[in-house]
Amino acid sequence: ARMRHWNAISTRLRLRLGLDREWWLLAVAAGVGALMGVAAIAFIMPIRWLERLPERMEAAEPWMRQAAVLAAPVVGALLTGAVFWLVPSAFRGHGVSRVLYAVNRQGSSIPLRIGIRHWLASTFTIGSGGSAGPEGPIVTIGATIGSNAARWLGGNGASMATLLGCGAAAGIASVFNAPMAGIFFTLEVILRDFSLRTFTPIVVASVVSAATTQTVLGSQQPLFGAVPDFVQGQSGAFSLAQT
Repeated sequence: ARMRHWNAISTRLRLRLGLDREWWLLAVAAGVGALMGVAAIAFIMPIRWLERLPERMEAAEPWMRQAAVLAAPVVGALLTGAVFWLVPSAFRGHGVSRVLYAVNRQGSSIPLRIGIRHWLASTFTIGSGGSAGPEGPIVTIGATIGSNAARWLGGNGASMATLLGCGAAAGIASVFNAPMAGIFFTLEVILRDFSLRTFTPIVVASVVSAATTQTVLGSQQPLFGAVPDFVQGQSGAFSLAQT
């Protein structure tokens, strides 16, 4: 009798909190966040290595370093074109626009190859000095992972949209060490949904993602962006110029 009493209380509590229907969504959101914390590192580190490649050629002849700098954008463009040819897409857009199209027209479903296409093409473009940044690619990569996680787990349309948003927010949180930016960018731009059912899993995914990246790297510095020392140095130089 006592066991039935506590079961009845716990059932009413789960129903009141919405956990009877949505508890699994929070668990999956945490998993997506942890996965994106590692994926963000795997995405940014090769770009960092490519960007610093000229510095590693200090022992080479000057003309070789100059030739490498001039050739890098061309090689990067050719490799990016090869990725687009090998992994075609009927959608004539990129980055966040592809994610918005999926949310509004495709039931939040993004094929896995889209994430692979953006991952490889962005690595070659950014790493070779192309005019691009990691914001759009990491949103697309995260959204693809979240969307496919929901599909593999048999989630419905609402769950797919939420987990897509979890992946997108987690990507921004990891790359820029900015969980709040990832949360509100996703809620305002991608999903346009501030309901508690959507807000809570996205918060969980963003926080777990940023924490995972910091734990793996052992640092609170963002993966991509200006560190505080750089900003302070620029501010000091600006003040000196003014005087």
